[in-house]
Amino acid sequence: MDSMGMRLLGIFCVWSVVHAMYYQSYEREEKCIIEELPEDMLVTGRYKIQQWSMAQHDFLPSAPGLGMVVTVRAPNEEILLSKLYGPNGKFTFTTHSSGFHFICLQSNSTNLIAFASSRLRVHLDVQVGEHPLDYSKVDPKDKVKEVSYGLENLQGEVDHIIKEQEYQREREGVLQTE
Repeated sequence: MDSMGMRLLGIFCVWSVVHAMYYQSYEREEKCIIEELPEDMLVTGRYKIQQWSMAQHDFLPSAPGLGMVVTVRAPNEEILLSKLYGPNGKFTFTTHSSGFHFICLQSNSTNLIAFASSRLRVHLDVQVGEHPLDYSKVDPKDKVKEVSYGLENLQGEVDHIIKEQEYQREREGVLQTE
């Protein structure tokens, strides 16, 4: 397979639903995002907290001493995840039912609520579905292995697309009967 073919294979293997953003909040303020997800879907999120510096009038590269409580609620209000992480964290959960899932983040500041006025910037990256292989770790001499990994990732993406289509058909059926 030529270089261009490998690049195209890599692009197709990387295709997954990714939502990256940042938002600003205050200490101890809870913010939630709502994701509409199909059943049996792997969701991985990464975040990083930056704290505002009054002296520098900018956000610091990190926020030592702060952490984040991540809570994930399913459409039926079942709590899928509730855990305290550090200033940088990664969380993973699997959906058990389709519908709107709430992913909520709240800093675990120890300041009293009246003094907890420090501004925070939270970078959040949420990935839905199978995640791509890091090709930098694959031995470039072993092309068969690389293509094999690529095909496995493509199969995972096909499965993800099939689940998404089934979920959309299910939603269309519900809307048509209403």
